Amino acid sequence: MDTEISCLMNRNTFLLVSILLIAFFARMYRVTGSIADWHSWRQADTAAVTRNFDKLGFDPLRPRYDDLSNVQSGKDNPYGYRMVEFPLYNIVAYGVAKAGVPFGMSLELAHRLVSIAASLGSIVFLYAIVSKYVSRQAGLFTSFFYAIIPYSVYYSRVILPEPLLVFCSLGMVWSFIVATRNKQIVLSLLFGMAALLVKPVSIFYTIPIIYLWIRKKDYSLKSILAFICFFIAILTPLLFWRSWISQFPEGVPEWQWLLNGKGLELSGSLFSVKSFGAILSFMFGYDPDGIRYRPAFFRWILWERIAKLILGYAGMLMLLAGSVTGIKKWRHNMLFIVWAAAMGLYVVVFAQGNVRHDYYQISIIPVICMWMGIGADYIVSLTHANVTRIVAYTSVGLITAGMVVLSWQQVQGYYWINNPGIIEAGKAVDSLVPFDAKVIAPYGGDTAFLYQTNRQGWPVGFTIEDKVEKGADYYVNTNVTDGETKYVMEKYTPVVVNDRYVIVDLR
Repeated sequence: MDTEISCLMNRNTFLLVSILLIAFFARMYRVTGSIADWHSWRQADTAAVTRNFDKLGFDPLRPRYDDLSNVQSGKDNPYGYRMVEFPLYNIVAYGVAKAGVPFGMSLELAHRLVSIAASLGSIVFLYAIVSKYVSRQAGLFTSFFYAIIPYSVYYSRVILPEPLLVFCSLGMVWSFIVATRNKQIVLSLLFGMAALLVKPVSIFYTIPIIYLWIRKKDYSLKSILAFICFFIAILTPLLFWRSWISQFPEGVPEWQWLLNGKGLELSGSLFSVKSFGAILSFMFGYDPDGIRYRPAFFRWILWERIAKLILGYAGMLMLLAGSVTGIKKWRHNMLFIVWAAAMGLYVVVFAQGNVRHDYYQISIIPVICMWMGIGADYIVSLTHANVTRIVAYTSVGLITAGMVVLSWQQVQGYYWINNPGIIEAGKAVDSLVPFDAKVIAPYGGDTAFLYQTNRQGWPVGFTIEDKVEKGADYYVNTNVTDGETKYVMEKYTPVVVNDRYVIVDLR
Protein backbone atom coordinates (compact mmCIF):
# COMPACT_ATOMS: atom_id res chain seq x y z
CA MET A 1 0.00 0.00 0.00
CA ASP A 2 2.81 2.41 0.92
CA THR A 3 4.52 1.59 -2.37
CA GLU A 4 1.34 2.39 -4.33
CA ILE A 5 0.92 5.72 -2.53
CA SER A 6 4.57 6.57 -3.15
CA CYS A 7 4.25 5.75 -6.86
CA LEU A 8 1.10 7.85 -7.11
CA MET A 9 2.79 10.82 -5.43
CA ASN A 10 5.81 10.48 -7.70
CA ARG A 11 3.49 10.35 -10.72
CA ASN A 12 1.61 13.45 -9.61
CA THR A 13 4.84 15.32 -8.92
CA PHE A 14 6.16 14.37 -12.35
CA LEU A 15 2.94 15.55 -14.01
CA LEU A 16 2.92 18.83 -12.07
CA VAL A 17 6.54 19.52 -13.00
CA SER A 18 5.69 18.72 -16.63
CA ILE A 19 2.79 21.19 -16.49
CA LEU A 20 5.10 23.85 -15.05
CA LEU A 21 7.60 23.27 -17.87
CA ILE A 22 4.84 23.51 -20.48
CA ALA A 23 3.60 26.71 -18.87
CA PHE A 24 7.09 28.21 -18.75
CA PHE A 25 7.93 27.56 -22.39
CA ALA A 26 4.50 28.71 -23.56
CA ARG A 27 5.02 32.01 -21.74
CA MET A 28 8.42 32.52 -23.31
CA TYR A 29 6.79 33.17 -26.70
CA ARG A 30 7.93 36.64 -27.83
CA VAL A 31 9.02 37.37 -24.28
CA THR A 32 11.69 39.82 -25.48
CA GLY A 33 9.29 41.81 -27.68
CA SER A 34 8.89 45.56 -27.37
CA ILE A 35 6.12 47.13 -25.36
CA ALA A 36 3.94 47.85 -28.36
CA ASP A 37 1.60 44.87 -28.28
CA TRP A 38 -1.91 44.57 -26.78
CA HIS A 39 -2.58 46.95 -23.87
CA SER A 40 0.84 48.47 -24.44
CA TRP A 41 -0.36 51.72 -22.85
CA ARG A 42 -0.94 50.04 -19.48
CA GLN A 43 2.24 47.99 -19.77
CA ALA A 44 4.24 51.10 -20.68
CA ASP A 45 2.91 52.96 -17.64
CA THR A 46 3.93 50.05 -15.39
CA ALA A 47 7.38 49.62 -16.93
CA ALA A 48 8.05 53.36 -16.85
CA VAL A 49 7.74 53.40 -13.05
CA THR A 50 10.52 50.81 -12.77
CA ARG A 51 12.67 52.53 -15.37
CA ASN A 52 12.36 55.82 -13.48
CA PHE A 53 13.52 54.09 -10.30
CA ASP A 54 16.83 53.87 -12.14
CA LYS A 55 16.71 57.25 -13.91
CA LEU A 56 15.21 59.47 -11.21
CA GLY A 57 16.10 57.60 -8.04
CA PHE A 58 14.64 54.62 -6.19
CA ASP A 59 11.68 56.02 -4.26
CA PRO A 60 8.77 53.53 -3.91
CA LEU A 61 6.76 56.06 -1.92
CA ARG A 62 6.80 58.46 -4.87
CA PRO A 63 6.62 56.30 -8.00
CA ARG A 64 6.89 58.30 -11.21
CA TYR A 65 6.17 57.40 -14.81
CA ASP A 66 6.54 59.26 -18.11
CA ASP A 67 3.14 60.92 -18.53
CA LEU A 68 3.14 64.58 -17.43
CA SER A 69 -0.28 65.33 -18.90
CA ASN A 70 -3.69 65.69 -17.26
CA VAL A 71 -5.19 62.83 -19.28
CA GLN A 72 -5.48 60.30 -16.46
CA SER A 73 -6.15 62.42 -13.37
CA GLY A 74 -7.65 65.55 -14.89
CA LYS A 75 -4.79 67.57 -13.36
CA ASP A 76 -1.40 68.53 -14.77
CA ASN A 77 1.23 66.14 -13.43
CA PRO A 78 4.58 67.97 -13.82
CA TYR A 79 6.54 65.37 -11.83
CA GLY A 80 4.86 62.37 -13.44
CA TYR A 81 3.60 60.83 -10.20
CA ARG A 82 1.96 57.41 -10.63
CA MET A 83 -0.13 56.95 -7.51
CA VAL A 84 -2.13 53.81 -8.10
CA GLU A 85 -1.21 50.48 -6.52
CA PHE A 86 1.87 50.30 -4.29
CA PRO A 87 4.76 49.49 -6.68
CA LEU A 88 5.59 46.09 -5.18
CA TYR A 89 5.65 44.52 -8.64
CA ASN A 90 8.03 47.25 -9.81
CA ILE A 91 10.29 46.78 -6.80
CA VAL A 92 10.65 43.06 -7.53
CA ALA A 93 11.20 43.70 -11.26
CA TYR A 94 13.77 46.38 -10.44
CA GLY A 95 15.71 43.91 -8.32
CA VAL A 96 15.58 41.26 -11.05
CA ALA A 97 16.70 43.80 -13.66
CA LYS A 98 19.66 44.87 -11.52
CA ALA A 99 20.64 41.24 -10.97
CA GLY A 100 20.37 40.60 -14.70
CA VAL A 101 22.57 43.51 -15.80
CA PRO A 102 25.71 41.30 -16.13
CA PHE A 103 23.72 39.01 -18.42
CA GLY A 104 22.42 41.79 -20.65
CA MET A 105 18.85 41.44 -19.38
CA SER A 106 16.52 44.21 -20.51
CA LEU A 107 14.13 45.94 -18.15
CA GLU A 108 11.18 44.61 -20.13
CA LEU A 109 12.41 41.03 -19.89
CA ALA A 110 12.91 41.41 -16.12
CA HIS A 111 9.27 42.45 -15.74
CA ARG A 112 8.04 39.55 -17.83
CA LEU A 113 10.14 37.03 -15.93
CA VAL A 114 8.60 38.26 -12.68
CA SER A 115 5.12 37.83 -14.17
CA ILE A 116 5.99 34.35 -15.45
CA ALA A 117 7.45 33.28 -12.11
CA ALA A 118 4.30 34.52 -10.34
CA SER A 119 2.08 32.57 -12.75
CA LEU A 120 4.07 29.39 -12.17
CA GLY A 121 3.62 29.87 -8.44
CA SER A 122 -0.11 30.31 -9.04
CA ILE A 123 -0.18 26.97 -10.85
CA VAL A 124 1.31 25.26 -7.80
CA PHE A 125 -1.21 26.92 -5.46
CA LEU A 126 -4.10 25.93 -7.72
CA TYR A 127 -2.94 22.33 -7.73
CA ALA A 128 -2.60 22.31 -3.94
CA ILE A 129 -6.02 23.86 -3.27
CA VAL A 130 -8.04 21.75 -5.70
CA SER A 131 -6.18 18.57 -4.76
CA LYS A 132 -7.06 19.08 -1.11
CA TYR A 133 -10.78 19.61 -1.64
CA VAL A 134 -11.54 17.52 -4.75
CA SER A 135 -8.78 15.19 -5.94
CA ARG A 136 -5.21 15.30 -7.15
CA GLN A 137 -6.46 14.53 -10.64
CA ALA A 138 -8.76 17.57 -10.54
CA GLY A 139 -5.83 19.61 -9.23
CA LEU A 140 -3.67 18.53 -12.16
CA PHE A 141 -6.42 19.36 -14.65
CA THR A 142 -6.90 22.79 -13.04
CA SER A 143 -3.19 23.54 -13.21
CA PHE A 144 -2.99 22.31 -16.80
CA PHE A 145 -5.82 24.55 -17.94
CA TYR A 146 -4.26 27.56 -16.24
CA ALA A 147 -0.99 26.69 -17.93
CA ILE A 148 -2.27 26.42 -21.52
CA ILE A 149 -5.35 28.62 -22.00
CA PRO A 150 -4.05 31.19 -24.54
CA TYR A 151 -5.61 34.11 -22.66
CA SER A 152 -3.94 32.94 -19.45
CA VAL A 153 -0.63 32.44 -21.24
CA TYR A 154 -0.58 35.95 -22.67
CA TYR A 155 -1.62 37.66 -19.47
CA SER A 156 0.88 35.61 -17.44
CA ARG A 157 3.82 37.26 -19.24
CA VAL A 158 2.68 40.85 -19.56
CA ILE A 159 4.16 43.83 -17.74
CA LEU A 160 1.23 44.27 -15.38
CA PRO A 161 0.82 43.73 -11.62
CA GLU A 162 -2.08 41.28 -12.13
CA PRO A 163 0.00 38.06 -12.32
CA LEU A 164 1.60 38.95 -8.98
CA LEU A 165 -1.84 39.85 -7.64
CA VAL A 166 -3.18 36.38 -8.47
CA PHE A 167 -0.12 34.68 -6.97
CA CYS A 168 -0.33 36.59 -3.69
CA SER A 169 -4.11 36.12 -3.47
CA LEU A 170 -3.90 32.36 -4.03
CA GLY A 171 -1.00 32.21 -1.56
CA MET A 172 -3.14 33.99 1.02
CA VAL A 173 -5.98 31.48 0.62
CA TRP A 174 -3.74 28.41 0.59
CA SER A 175 -1.77 29.55 3.64
CA PHE A 176 -5.02 30.13 5.50
CA ILE A 177 -6.26 26.65 4.52
CA VAL A 178 -3.21 24.90 5.95
CA ALA A 179 -2.77 27.26 8.90
CA THR A 180 -2.66 25.23 12.08
CA ARG A 181 0.18 27.19 13.70
CA ASN A 182 0.94 30.88 14.16
CA LYS A 183 3.72 30.83 11.57
CA GLN A 184 1.31 29.70 8.86
CA ILE A 185 -1.20 32.40 9.82
CA VAL A 186 1.62 34.93 9.53
CA LEU A 187 2.37 33.63 6.02
CA SER A 188 -1.28 34.09 5.01
CA LEU A 189 -1.17 37.53 6.58
CA LEU A 190 1.91 38.53 4.56
CA PHE A 191 0.40 37.21 1.34
CA GLY A 192 -2.79 39.14 2.10
CA MET A 193 -0.95 42.39 2.78
CA ALA A 194 1.03 42.00 -0.44
CA ALA A 195 -2.05 41.13 -2.50
CA LEU A 196 -3.98 44.20 -1.36
CA LEU A 197 -0.99 46.45 -1.93
CA VAL A 198 -0.45 45.03 -5.40
CA LYS A 199 -4.08 45.75 -6.21
CA PRO A 200 -7.03 46.38 -3.87
CA VAL A 201 -9.39 44.18 -5.93
CA SER A 202 -7.78 41.21 -4.21
CA ILE A 203 -10.19 41.99 -1.35
CA PHE A 204 -12.64 39.70 -3.16
CA TYR A 205 -10.24 36.79 -2.53
CA THR A 206 -10.87 37.23 1.18
CA ILE A 207 -14.46 36.02 0.75
CA PRO A 208 -13.32 32.35 0.47
CA ILE A 209 -11.27 32.95 3.62
CA ILE A 210 -14.39 34.12 5.46
CA TYR A 211 -16.14 30.92 4.38
CA LEU A 212 -13.18 28.80 5.51
CA TRP A 213 -13.28 30.44 8.93
CA ILE A 214 -17.04 29.88 9.23
CA ARG A 215 -16.51 26.27 8.19
CA LYS A 216 -14.19 25.71 11.15
CA LYS A 217 -17.15 26.39 13.47
CA ASP A 218 -14.96 27.89 16.14
CA TYR A 219 -16.93 30.92 17.32
CA SER A 220 -15.13 31.47 20.60
CA LEU A 221 -14.28 35.04 21.54
CA LYS A 222 -10.59 34.31 20.97
CA SER A 223 -11.26 32.99 17.46
CA ILE A 224 -13.52 35.92 16.54
CA LEU A 225 -11.01 38.50 17.79
CA ALA A 226 -8.15 36.74 16.00
CA PHE A 227 -10.11 36.71 12.75
CA ILE A 228 -10.99 40.41 13.07
CA CYS A 229 -7.34 41.21 13.80
CA PHE A 230 -6.34 39.22 10.71
CA PHE A 231 -8.49 41.42 8.48
CA ILE A 232 -7.42 44.63 10.17
CA ALA A 233 -3.79 43.62 9.69
CA ILE A 234 -4.07 42.87 5.97
CA LEU A 235 -6.04 46.09 5.36
CA THR A 236 -3.74 48.40 7.34
CA PRO A 237 -0.88 48.75 4.78
CA LEU A 238 -3.42 49.46 2.02
CA LEU A 239 -5.18 52.11 4.11
CA PHE A 240 -1.87 53.77 4.90
CA TRP A 241 -0.96 53.74 1.19
CA ARG A 242 -4.30 55.21 0.13
CA SER A 243 -3.92 57.92 2.76
CA TRP A 244 -0.39 58.67 1.57
CA ILE A 245 -1.22 58.98 -2.13
CA SER A 246 -4.08 61.38 -1.37
CA GLN A 247 -1.32 64.00 -1.00
CA PHE A 248 -0.61 63.65 -4.73
CA PRO A 249 -4.00 64.14 -6.43
CA GLU A 250 -2.33 64.88 -9.78
CA GLY A 251 -0.93 61.34 -9.76
CA VAL A 252 -4.17 59.53 -8.84
CA PRO A 253 -6.09 58.56 -12.01
CA GLU A 254 -9.84 58.83 -12.14
CA TRP A 255 -11.19 55.43 -11.11
CA GLN A 256 -14.87 55.69 -10.21
CA TRP A 257 -15.89 55.09 -13.81
CA LEU A 258 -14.55 51.52 -13.43
CA LEU A 259 -17.56 50.67 -11.27
CA ASN A 260 -20.48 51.57 -13.51
CA GLY A 261 -19.21 54.09 -16.01
CA LYS A 262 -20.07 57.18 -13.95
CA GLY A 263 -19.06 58.95 -10.75
CA LEU A 264 -20.58 58.85 -7.30
CA GLU A 265 -22.44 61.90 -6.04
CA LEU A 266 -23.12 62.21 -2.30
CA SER A 267 -25.09 64.79 -0.41
CA GLY A 268 -24.87 65.33 3.31
CA SER A 269 -22.77 63.28 5.71
CA LEU A 270 -20.77 60.37 4.37
CA PHE A 271 -22.05 58.30 7.29
CA SER A 272 -25.73 59.08 6.80
CA VAL A 273 -28.20 56.36 5.86
CA LYS A 274 -28.89 58.14 2.59
CA SER A 275 -25.21 58.31 1.66
CA PHE A 276 -24.66 54.69 2.69
CA GLY A 277 -27.53 53.64 0.43
CA ALA A 278 -26.09 55.70 -2.42
CA ILE A 279 -22.71 53.97 -2.02
CA LEU A 280 -24.32 50.52 -2.08
CA SER A 281 -26.36 51.44 -5.13
CA PHE A 282 -23.25 52.82 -6.80
CA MET A 283 -21.33 49.59 -6.18
CA PHE A 284 -24.04 47.00 -6.76
CA GLY A 285 -27.19 48.63 -8.06
CA TYR A 286 -28.73 49.13 -11.47
CA ASP A 287 -28.56 52.51 -13.17
CA PRO A 288 -30.12 53.10 -16.60
CA ASP A 289 -27.14 55.30 -17.50
CA GLY A 290 -24.56 52.69 -16.47
CA ILE A 291 -23.46 49.37 -18.00
CA ARG A 292 -24.15 47.08 -15.03
CA TYR A 293 -26.90 44.44 -15.52
CA ARG A 294 -27.75 45.69 -18.98
CA PRO A 295 -27.89 43.13 -21.84
CA ALA A 296 -24.59 44.45 -23.19
CA PHE A 297 -22.94 43.77 -19.81
CA PHE A 298 -23.89 40.08 -19.88
CA ARG A 299 -23.03 39.73 -23.56
CA TRP A 300 -19.55 41.17 -23.08
CA ILE A 301 -18.69 39.28 -19.89
CA LEU A 302 -20.33 35.89 -20.49
CA TRP A 303 -20.07 35.59 -24.26
CA GLU A 304 -17.34 37.83 -25.66
CA ARG A 305 -14.89 37.32 -22.80
CA ILE A 306 -15.52 34.02 -21.01
CA ALA A 307 -17.07 31.89 -23.75
CA LYS A 308 -15.26 33.28 -26.79
CA LEU A 309 -11.97 34.85 -25.76
CA ILE A 310 -10.99 32.77 -22.73
CA LEU A 311 -12.59 29.38 -23.37
CA GLY A 312 -12.70 29.36 -27.16
CA TYR A 313 -16.31 28.12 -27.12
CA ALA A 314 -15.24 24.48 -26.62
CA GLY A 315 -14.04 25.08 -23.08
CA MET A 316 -17.60 25.94 -22.09
CA LEU A 317 -18.36 22.19 -22.25
CA MET A 318 -15.76 21.56 -19.54
CA LEU A 319 -17.04 24.47 -17.49
CA LEU A 320 -20.59 23.16 -17.84
CA ALA A 321 -19.50 19.69 -16.71
CA GLY A 322 -17.84 21.26 -13.68
CA SER A 323 -20.99 23.24 -12.88
CA VAL A 324 -23.16 20.11 -13.11
CA THR A 325 -21.02 18.09 -10.73
CA GLY A 326 -20.59 21.13 -8.48
CA ILE A 327 -24.34 21.46 -8.07
CA LYS A 328 -24.78 17.73 -7.55
CA LYS A 329 -22.11 17.71 -4.84
CA TRP A 330 -22.64 21.22 -3.55
CA ARG A 331 -21.70 20.43 0.04
CA HIS A 332 -18.39 18.98 -1.09
CA ASN A 333 -17.66 21.89 -3.45
CA MET A 334 -18.96 24.76 -1.32
CA LEU A 335 -15.55 26.48 -1.19
CA PHE A 336 -15.47 26.72 -4.97
CA ILE A 337 -19.10 27.85 -5.12
CA VAL A 338 -18.33 30.65 -2.66
CA TRP A 339 -15.18 31.50 -4.59
CA ALA A 340 -17.12 31.68 -7.88
CA ALA A 341 -19.69 33.93 -6.19
CA ALA A 342 -16.88 36.19 -4.95
CA MET A 343 -15.49 36.55 -8.46
CA GLY A 344 -18.98 37.18 -9.79
CA LEU A 345 -19.32 39.95 -7.21
CA TYR A 346 -16.00 41.40 -8.39
CA VAL A 347 -17.23 41.50 -11.98
CA VAL A 348 -20.50 43.13 -10.91
CA VAL A 349 -18.85 45.78 -8.73
CA PHE A 350 -16.26 46.71 -11.37
CA ALA A 351 -18.76 46.38 -14.18
CA GLN A 352 -17.42 49.06 -16.51
CA GLY A 353 -13.80 48.07 -15.94
CA ASN A 354 -14.53 44.44 -16.80
CA VAL A 355 -16.48 45.37 -19.90
CA ARG A 356 -13.98 47.88 -21.24
CA HIS A 357 -10.73 46.07 -20.41
CA ASP A 358 -10.26 42.35 -20.96
CA TYR A 359 -7.27 42.23 -18.60
CA TYR A 360 -9.68 42.79 -15.72
CA GLN A 361 -10.69 39.15 -16.13
CA ILE A 362 -7.20 37.97 -15.10
CA SER A 363 -8.45 37.75 -11.51
CA ILE A 364 -11.27 35.33 -12.38
CA ILE A 365 -9.16 32.91 -14.46
CA PRO A 366 -8.11 30.76 -11.45
CA VAL A 367 -11.77 30.11 -10.55
CA ILE A 368 -12.68 29.32 -14.16
CA CYS A 369 -9.80 26.84 -14.27
CA MET A 370 -10.88 25.31 -10.95
CA TRP A 371 -14.36 24.58 -12.28
CA MET A 372 -12.96 23.27 -15.56
CA GLY A 373 -10.63 21.01 -13.57
CA ILE A 374 -13.61 19.72 -11.58
CA GLY A 375 -15.45 19.18 -14.87
CA ALA A 376 -12.60 17.26 -16.46
CA ASP A 377 -12.23 15.14 -13.33
CA TYR A 378 -15.97 14.42 -13.48
CA ILE A 379 -15.80 13.33 -17.13
CA VAL A 380 -12.87 11.02 -16.46
CA SER A 381 -14.59 9.62 -13.34
CA LEU A 382 -17.38 8.29 -15.57
CA THR A 383 -15.04 5.49 -16.70
CA HIS A 384 -16.67 3.09 -14.25
CA ALA A 385 -20.08 3.57 -15.85
CA ASN A 386 -20.07 2.21 -19.41
CA VAL A 387 -17.45 4.67 -20.61
CA THR A 388 -13.98 3.44 -21.29
CA ARG A 389 -10.98 5.32 -19.97
CA ILE A 390 -9.73 5.91 -23.51
CA VAL A 391 -13.01 7.53 -24.57
CA ALA A 392 -13.10 9.72 -21.45
CA TYR A 393 -9.56 11.03 -21.81
CA THR A 394 -10.02 11.43 -25.57
CA SER A 395 -13.11 13.54 -24.96
CA VAL A 396 -11.27 15.77 -22.53
CA GLY A 397 -8.32 15.99 -24.93
CA LEU A 398 -10.49 16.96 -27.91
CA ILE A 399 -12.39 19.57 -25.93
CA THR A 400 -9.11 21.02 -24.65
CA ALA A 401 -7.56 21.06 -28.12
CA GLY A 402 -10.61 22.78 -29.57
CA MET A 403 -10.54 25.33 -26.77
CA VAL A 404 -6.86 26.14 -27.30
CA VAL A 405 -7.14 26.41 -31.10
CA LEU A 406 -10.26 28.59 -31.08
CA SER A 407 -9.08 30.76 -28.20
CA TRP A 408 -5.69 31.21 -29.87
CA GLN A 409 -7.46 32.65 -32.92
CA GLN A 410 -8.73 35.42 -30.62
CA VAL A 411 -5.51 35.95 -28.67
CA GLN A 412 -2.75 35.62 -31.27
CA GLY A 413 -3.20 39.24 -32.35
CA TYR A 414 -2.36 40.36 -28.82
CA TYR A 415 1.31 39.60 -29.52
CA TRP A 416 1.43 41.65 -32.70
CA ILE A 417 3.04 45.07 -32.93
CA ASN A 418 0.60 46.97 -35.09
CA ASN A 419 2.61 50.17 -35.29
CA PRO A 420 6.35 49.42 -35.43
CA GLY A 421 6.90 53.04 -36.44
CA ILE A 422 6.65 54.19 -32.82
CA ILE A 423 9.57 51.92 -31.94
CA GLU A 424 11.74 53.29 -34.75
CA ALA A 425 10.84 56.88 -33.95
CA GLY A 426 11.39 56.27 -30.25
CA LYS A 427 14.89 54.93 -30.85
CA ALA A 428 15.70 57.97 -32.98
CA VAL A 429 14.58 60.31 -30.21
CA ASP A 430 16.57 58.36 -27.63
CA SER A 431 19.74 58.69 -29.70
CA LEU A 432 19.36 62.32 -30.81
CA VAL A 433 17.62 64.11 -27.96
CA PRO A 434 19.24 65.12 -24.64
CA PHE A 435 18.64 62.67 -21.84
CA ASP A 436 16.70 65.10 -19.67
CA ALA A 437 14.55 66.57 -22.46
CA LYS A 438 10.75 66.56 -22.25
CA VAL A 439 8.97 65.19 -25.31
CA ILE A 440 5.56 65.55 -26.89
CA ALA A 441 4.72 62.20 -28.52
CA PRO A 442 1.07 62.35 -29.68
CA TYR A 443 -0.58 58.93 -29.75
CA GLY A 444 -4.17 59.60 -28.77
CA GLY A 445 -3.28 59.69 -25.07
CA ASP A 446 -1.63 56.25 -25.30
CA THR A 447 1.73 56.35 -23.51
CA ALA A 448 3.25 53.45 -25.49
CA PHE A 449 4.85 55.88 -27.98
CA LEU A 450 6.14 58.16 -25.20
CA TYR A 451 7.65 55.13 -23.46
CA GLN A 452 9.64 54.27 -26.60
CA THR A 453 11.34 57.68 -26.49
CA ASN A 454 12.72 56.93 -23.00
CA ARG A 455 11.69 60.43 -21.94
CA GLN A 456 9.01 62.03 -19.81
CA GLY A 457 6.48 64.19 -21.58
CA TRP A 458 3.01 64.25 -23.08
CA PRO A 459 1.20 61.49 -25.02
CA VAL A 460 -1.12 64.06 -26.61
CA GLY A 461 -0.62 67.12 -28.78
CA PHE A 462 -2.86 70.20 -28.91
CA THR A 463 -1.94 73.48 -27.19
CA ILE A 464 1.70 73.05 -28.21
CA GLU A 465 2.72 76.50 -26.98
CA ASP A 466 1.25 75.74 -23.55
CA LYS A 467 3.29 72.55 -23.34
CA VAL A 468 6.41 74.42 -24.42
CA GLU A 469 5.86 76.82 -21.51
CA LYS A 470 5.57 73.79 -19.22
CA GLY A 471 8.92 72.45 -20.37
CA ALA A 472 8.38 70.55 -23.64
CA ASP A 473 11.64 70.46 -25.62
CA TYR A 474 10.90 68.21 -28.59
CA TYR A 475 7.95 67.04 -30.67
CA VAL A 476 7.87 63.64 -32.39
CA ASN A 477 5.11 62.13 -34.49
CA THR A 478 4.76 59.16 -36.82
CA ASN A 479 1.85 60.83 -38.58
CA VAL A 480 3.89 63.08 -40.88
CA THR A 481 0.86 64.40 -42.79
CA ASP A 482 -1.08 65.45 -39.71
CA GLY A 483 -2.13 69.10 -39.60
CA GLU A 484 -0.62 69.60 -36.17
CA THR A 485 2.67 68.08 -37.32
CA LYS A 486 2.83 70.47 -40.28
CA TYR A 487 2.06 73.40 -38.00
CA VAL A 488 4.82 72.44 -35.56
CA MET A 489 7.33 71.95 -38.39
CA GLU A 490 6.56 75.39 -39.78
CA LYS A 491 6.81 77.21 -36.46
CA TYR A 492 9.75 75.36 -34.88
CA THR A 493 12.97 73.70 -36.02
CA PRO A 494 12.74 70.24 -37.65
CA VAL A 495 15.57 67.88 -36.66
CA VAL A 496 14.56 64.76 -38.58
CA VAL A 497 12.00 64.62 -41.37
CA ASN A 498 11.27 61.48 -43.38
CA ASP A 499 8.25 59.52 -44.55
CA ARG A 500 8.09 57.53 -41.28
CA TYR A 501 8.41 60.14 -38.52
CA VAL A 502 9.43 63.69 -37.73
CA ILE A 503 11.36 65.10 -34.78
CA VAL A 504 11.08 68.83 -34.12
CA ASP A 505 13.12 70.98 -31.72
CA LEU A 506 10.73 73.20 -29.73
CA ARG A 507 13.39 75.13 -27.84
